[in-house]
Amino acid sequence: MYFHLSIITQEILIRKNLNWDESVIPQELPPIKDDLCLIELFGILFNHYFSQMNGDKCTCSKLKNHIDKIYQFKKVLNSAWIDLSQVAQKSRQWYMHDILFFIGLCAHLQESLQLSMNFCDLSELPSEHGCSVYSSEISMNTLLKNQEYFNQFPFLKIALTIPSRLFELSESIKTNNRKNRFILTDSVNRLIKMSSFSMAHERYYIHVLSKLQLTKFNTNNKASQDRQILSVTISLIMQSVEETREIIEMYLHSLHNLYSQAEYLSEYLYWKLYHNYIKTFSLPDPSFKKQVLIRIKFILNKIKECINQPSATSEPLFQWQGSPQEFVNHFYNLIADKKISLGGNYDIEPFARQLHKTISIKKDKGSGYLSCGSLLTYFKQLHADIK
Repeated sequence: MYFHLSIITQEILIRKNLNWDESVIPQELPPIKDDLCLIELFGILFNHYFSQMNGDKCTCSKLKNHIDKIYQFKKVLNSAWIDLSQVAQKSRQWYMHDILFFIGLCAHLQESLQLSMNFCDLSELPSEHGCSVYSSEISMNTLLKNQEYFNQFPFLKIALTIPSRLFELSESIKTNNRKNRFILTDSVNRLIKMSSFSMAHERYYIHVLSKLQLTKFNTNNKASQDRQILSVTISLIMQSVEETREIIEMYLHSLHNLYSQAEYLSEYLYWKLYHNYIKTFSLPDPSFKKQVLIRIKFILNKIKECINQPSATSEPLFQWQGSPQEFVNHFYNLIADKKISLGGNYDIEPFARQLHKTISIKKDKGSGYLSCGSLLTYFKQLHADIK
């Protein structure tokens, strides 16, 4: 059966590459129903394998091998399909045979994946997007005008009714503020066209686009939105070292436009949460996961430097020229003597936090400025020494 499927696929490829030129079209009418019945028989065979599962690893291996073989036939025909209107009148019946056969392969693959994904290793299964019609370029109008075969072979409808979640997310990105998101859109376009990744990788890409990216675009500020676009793009293309490095540099440069410690902390939290997610996410390639974590750690360290070293345009407003000990001694005495208060309160901790927002204090050793936590430690240590 696989051999017969291979012959049909190769014949379709020849006609497709020549745009259904009349010189390569057989004289007889195309066996549309016979060949669609063949795919339908594969569905029956697959269901037979599936009914024998019961945790049997051997049967699971048969399912994966079958999906792999059908997926390879589908990939051979995955390049863009011309519209029916561009095909010579005498060749159109064979064009419909060929495109319906391709749709049939997609439908069978999608149905097979739906049954197998809860039992097989996702890293060994092709992506849902890669098995769908949406990984190719097809004129849907052509298909909708030929409903008779969809009525005779209901399994074909699966290809048109089961969406590619990755494709849907990519379309939402491209239609929403497209002008300001060209970097992200370009990365998504290449991802969609590539499509030859596993279902495990697909789950990762879907998570990045739906959970991280879509919730980050929550501002009307253009500089902030551009920075968010860069951070999401980095999340999406972590598998490309050179490309990621260039966009990371653009992202880090955009951090200079931040005006407060709160904004830096917001960016830090985004990457910290992403780092924690990747640590728990199961990826088939350990080296890929390791490289992703290294790059996220690099970004986190760079943001830390920004948090500890405010720019000239960011808060705090004043700089202390003495040592941290002198600063703490001076303000501790004022608080202890109740010469200054914060909302009628004389507690050390809220004072330390407010002072850190207003005055930057250089570290006693090394470069940079004290964090709020370090300043609070100085105050607590002095308080303990006095007690």
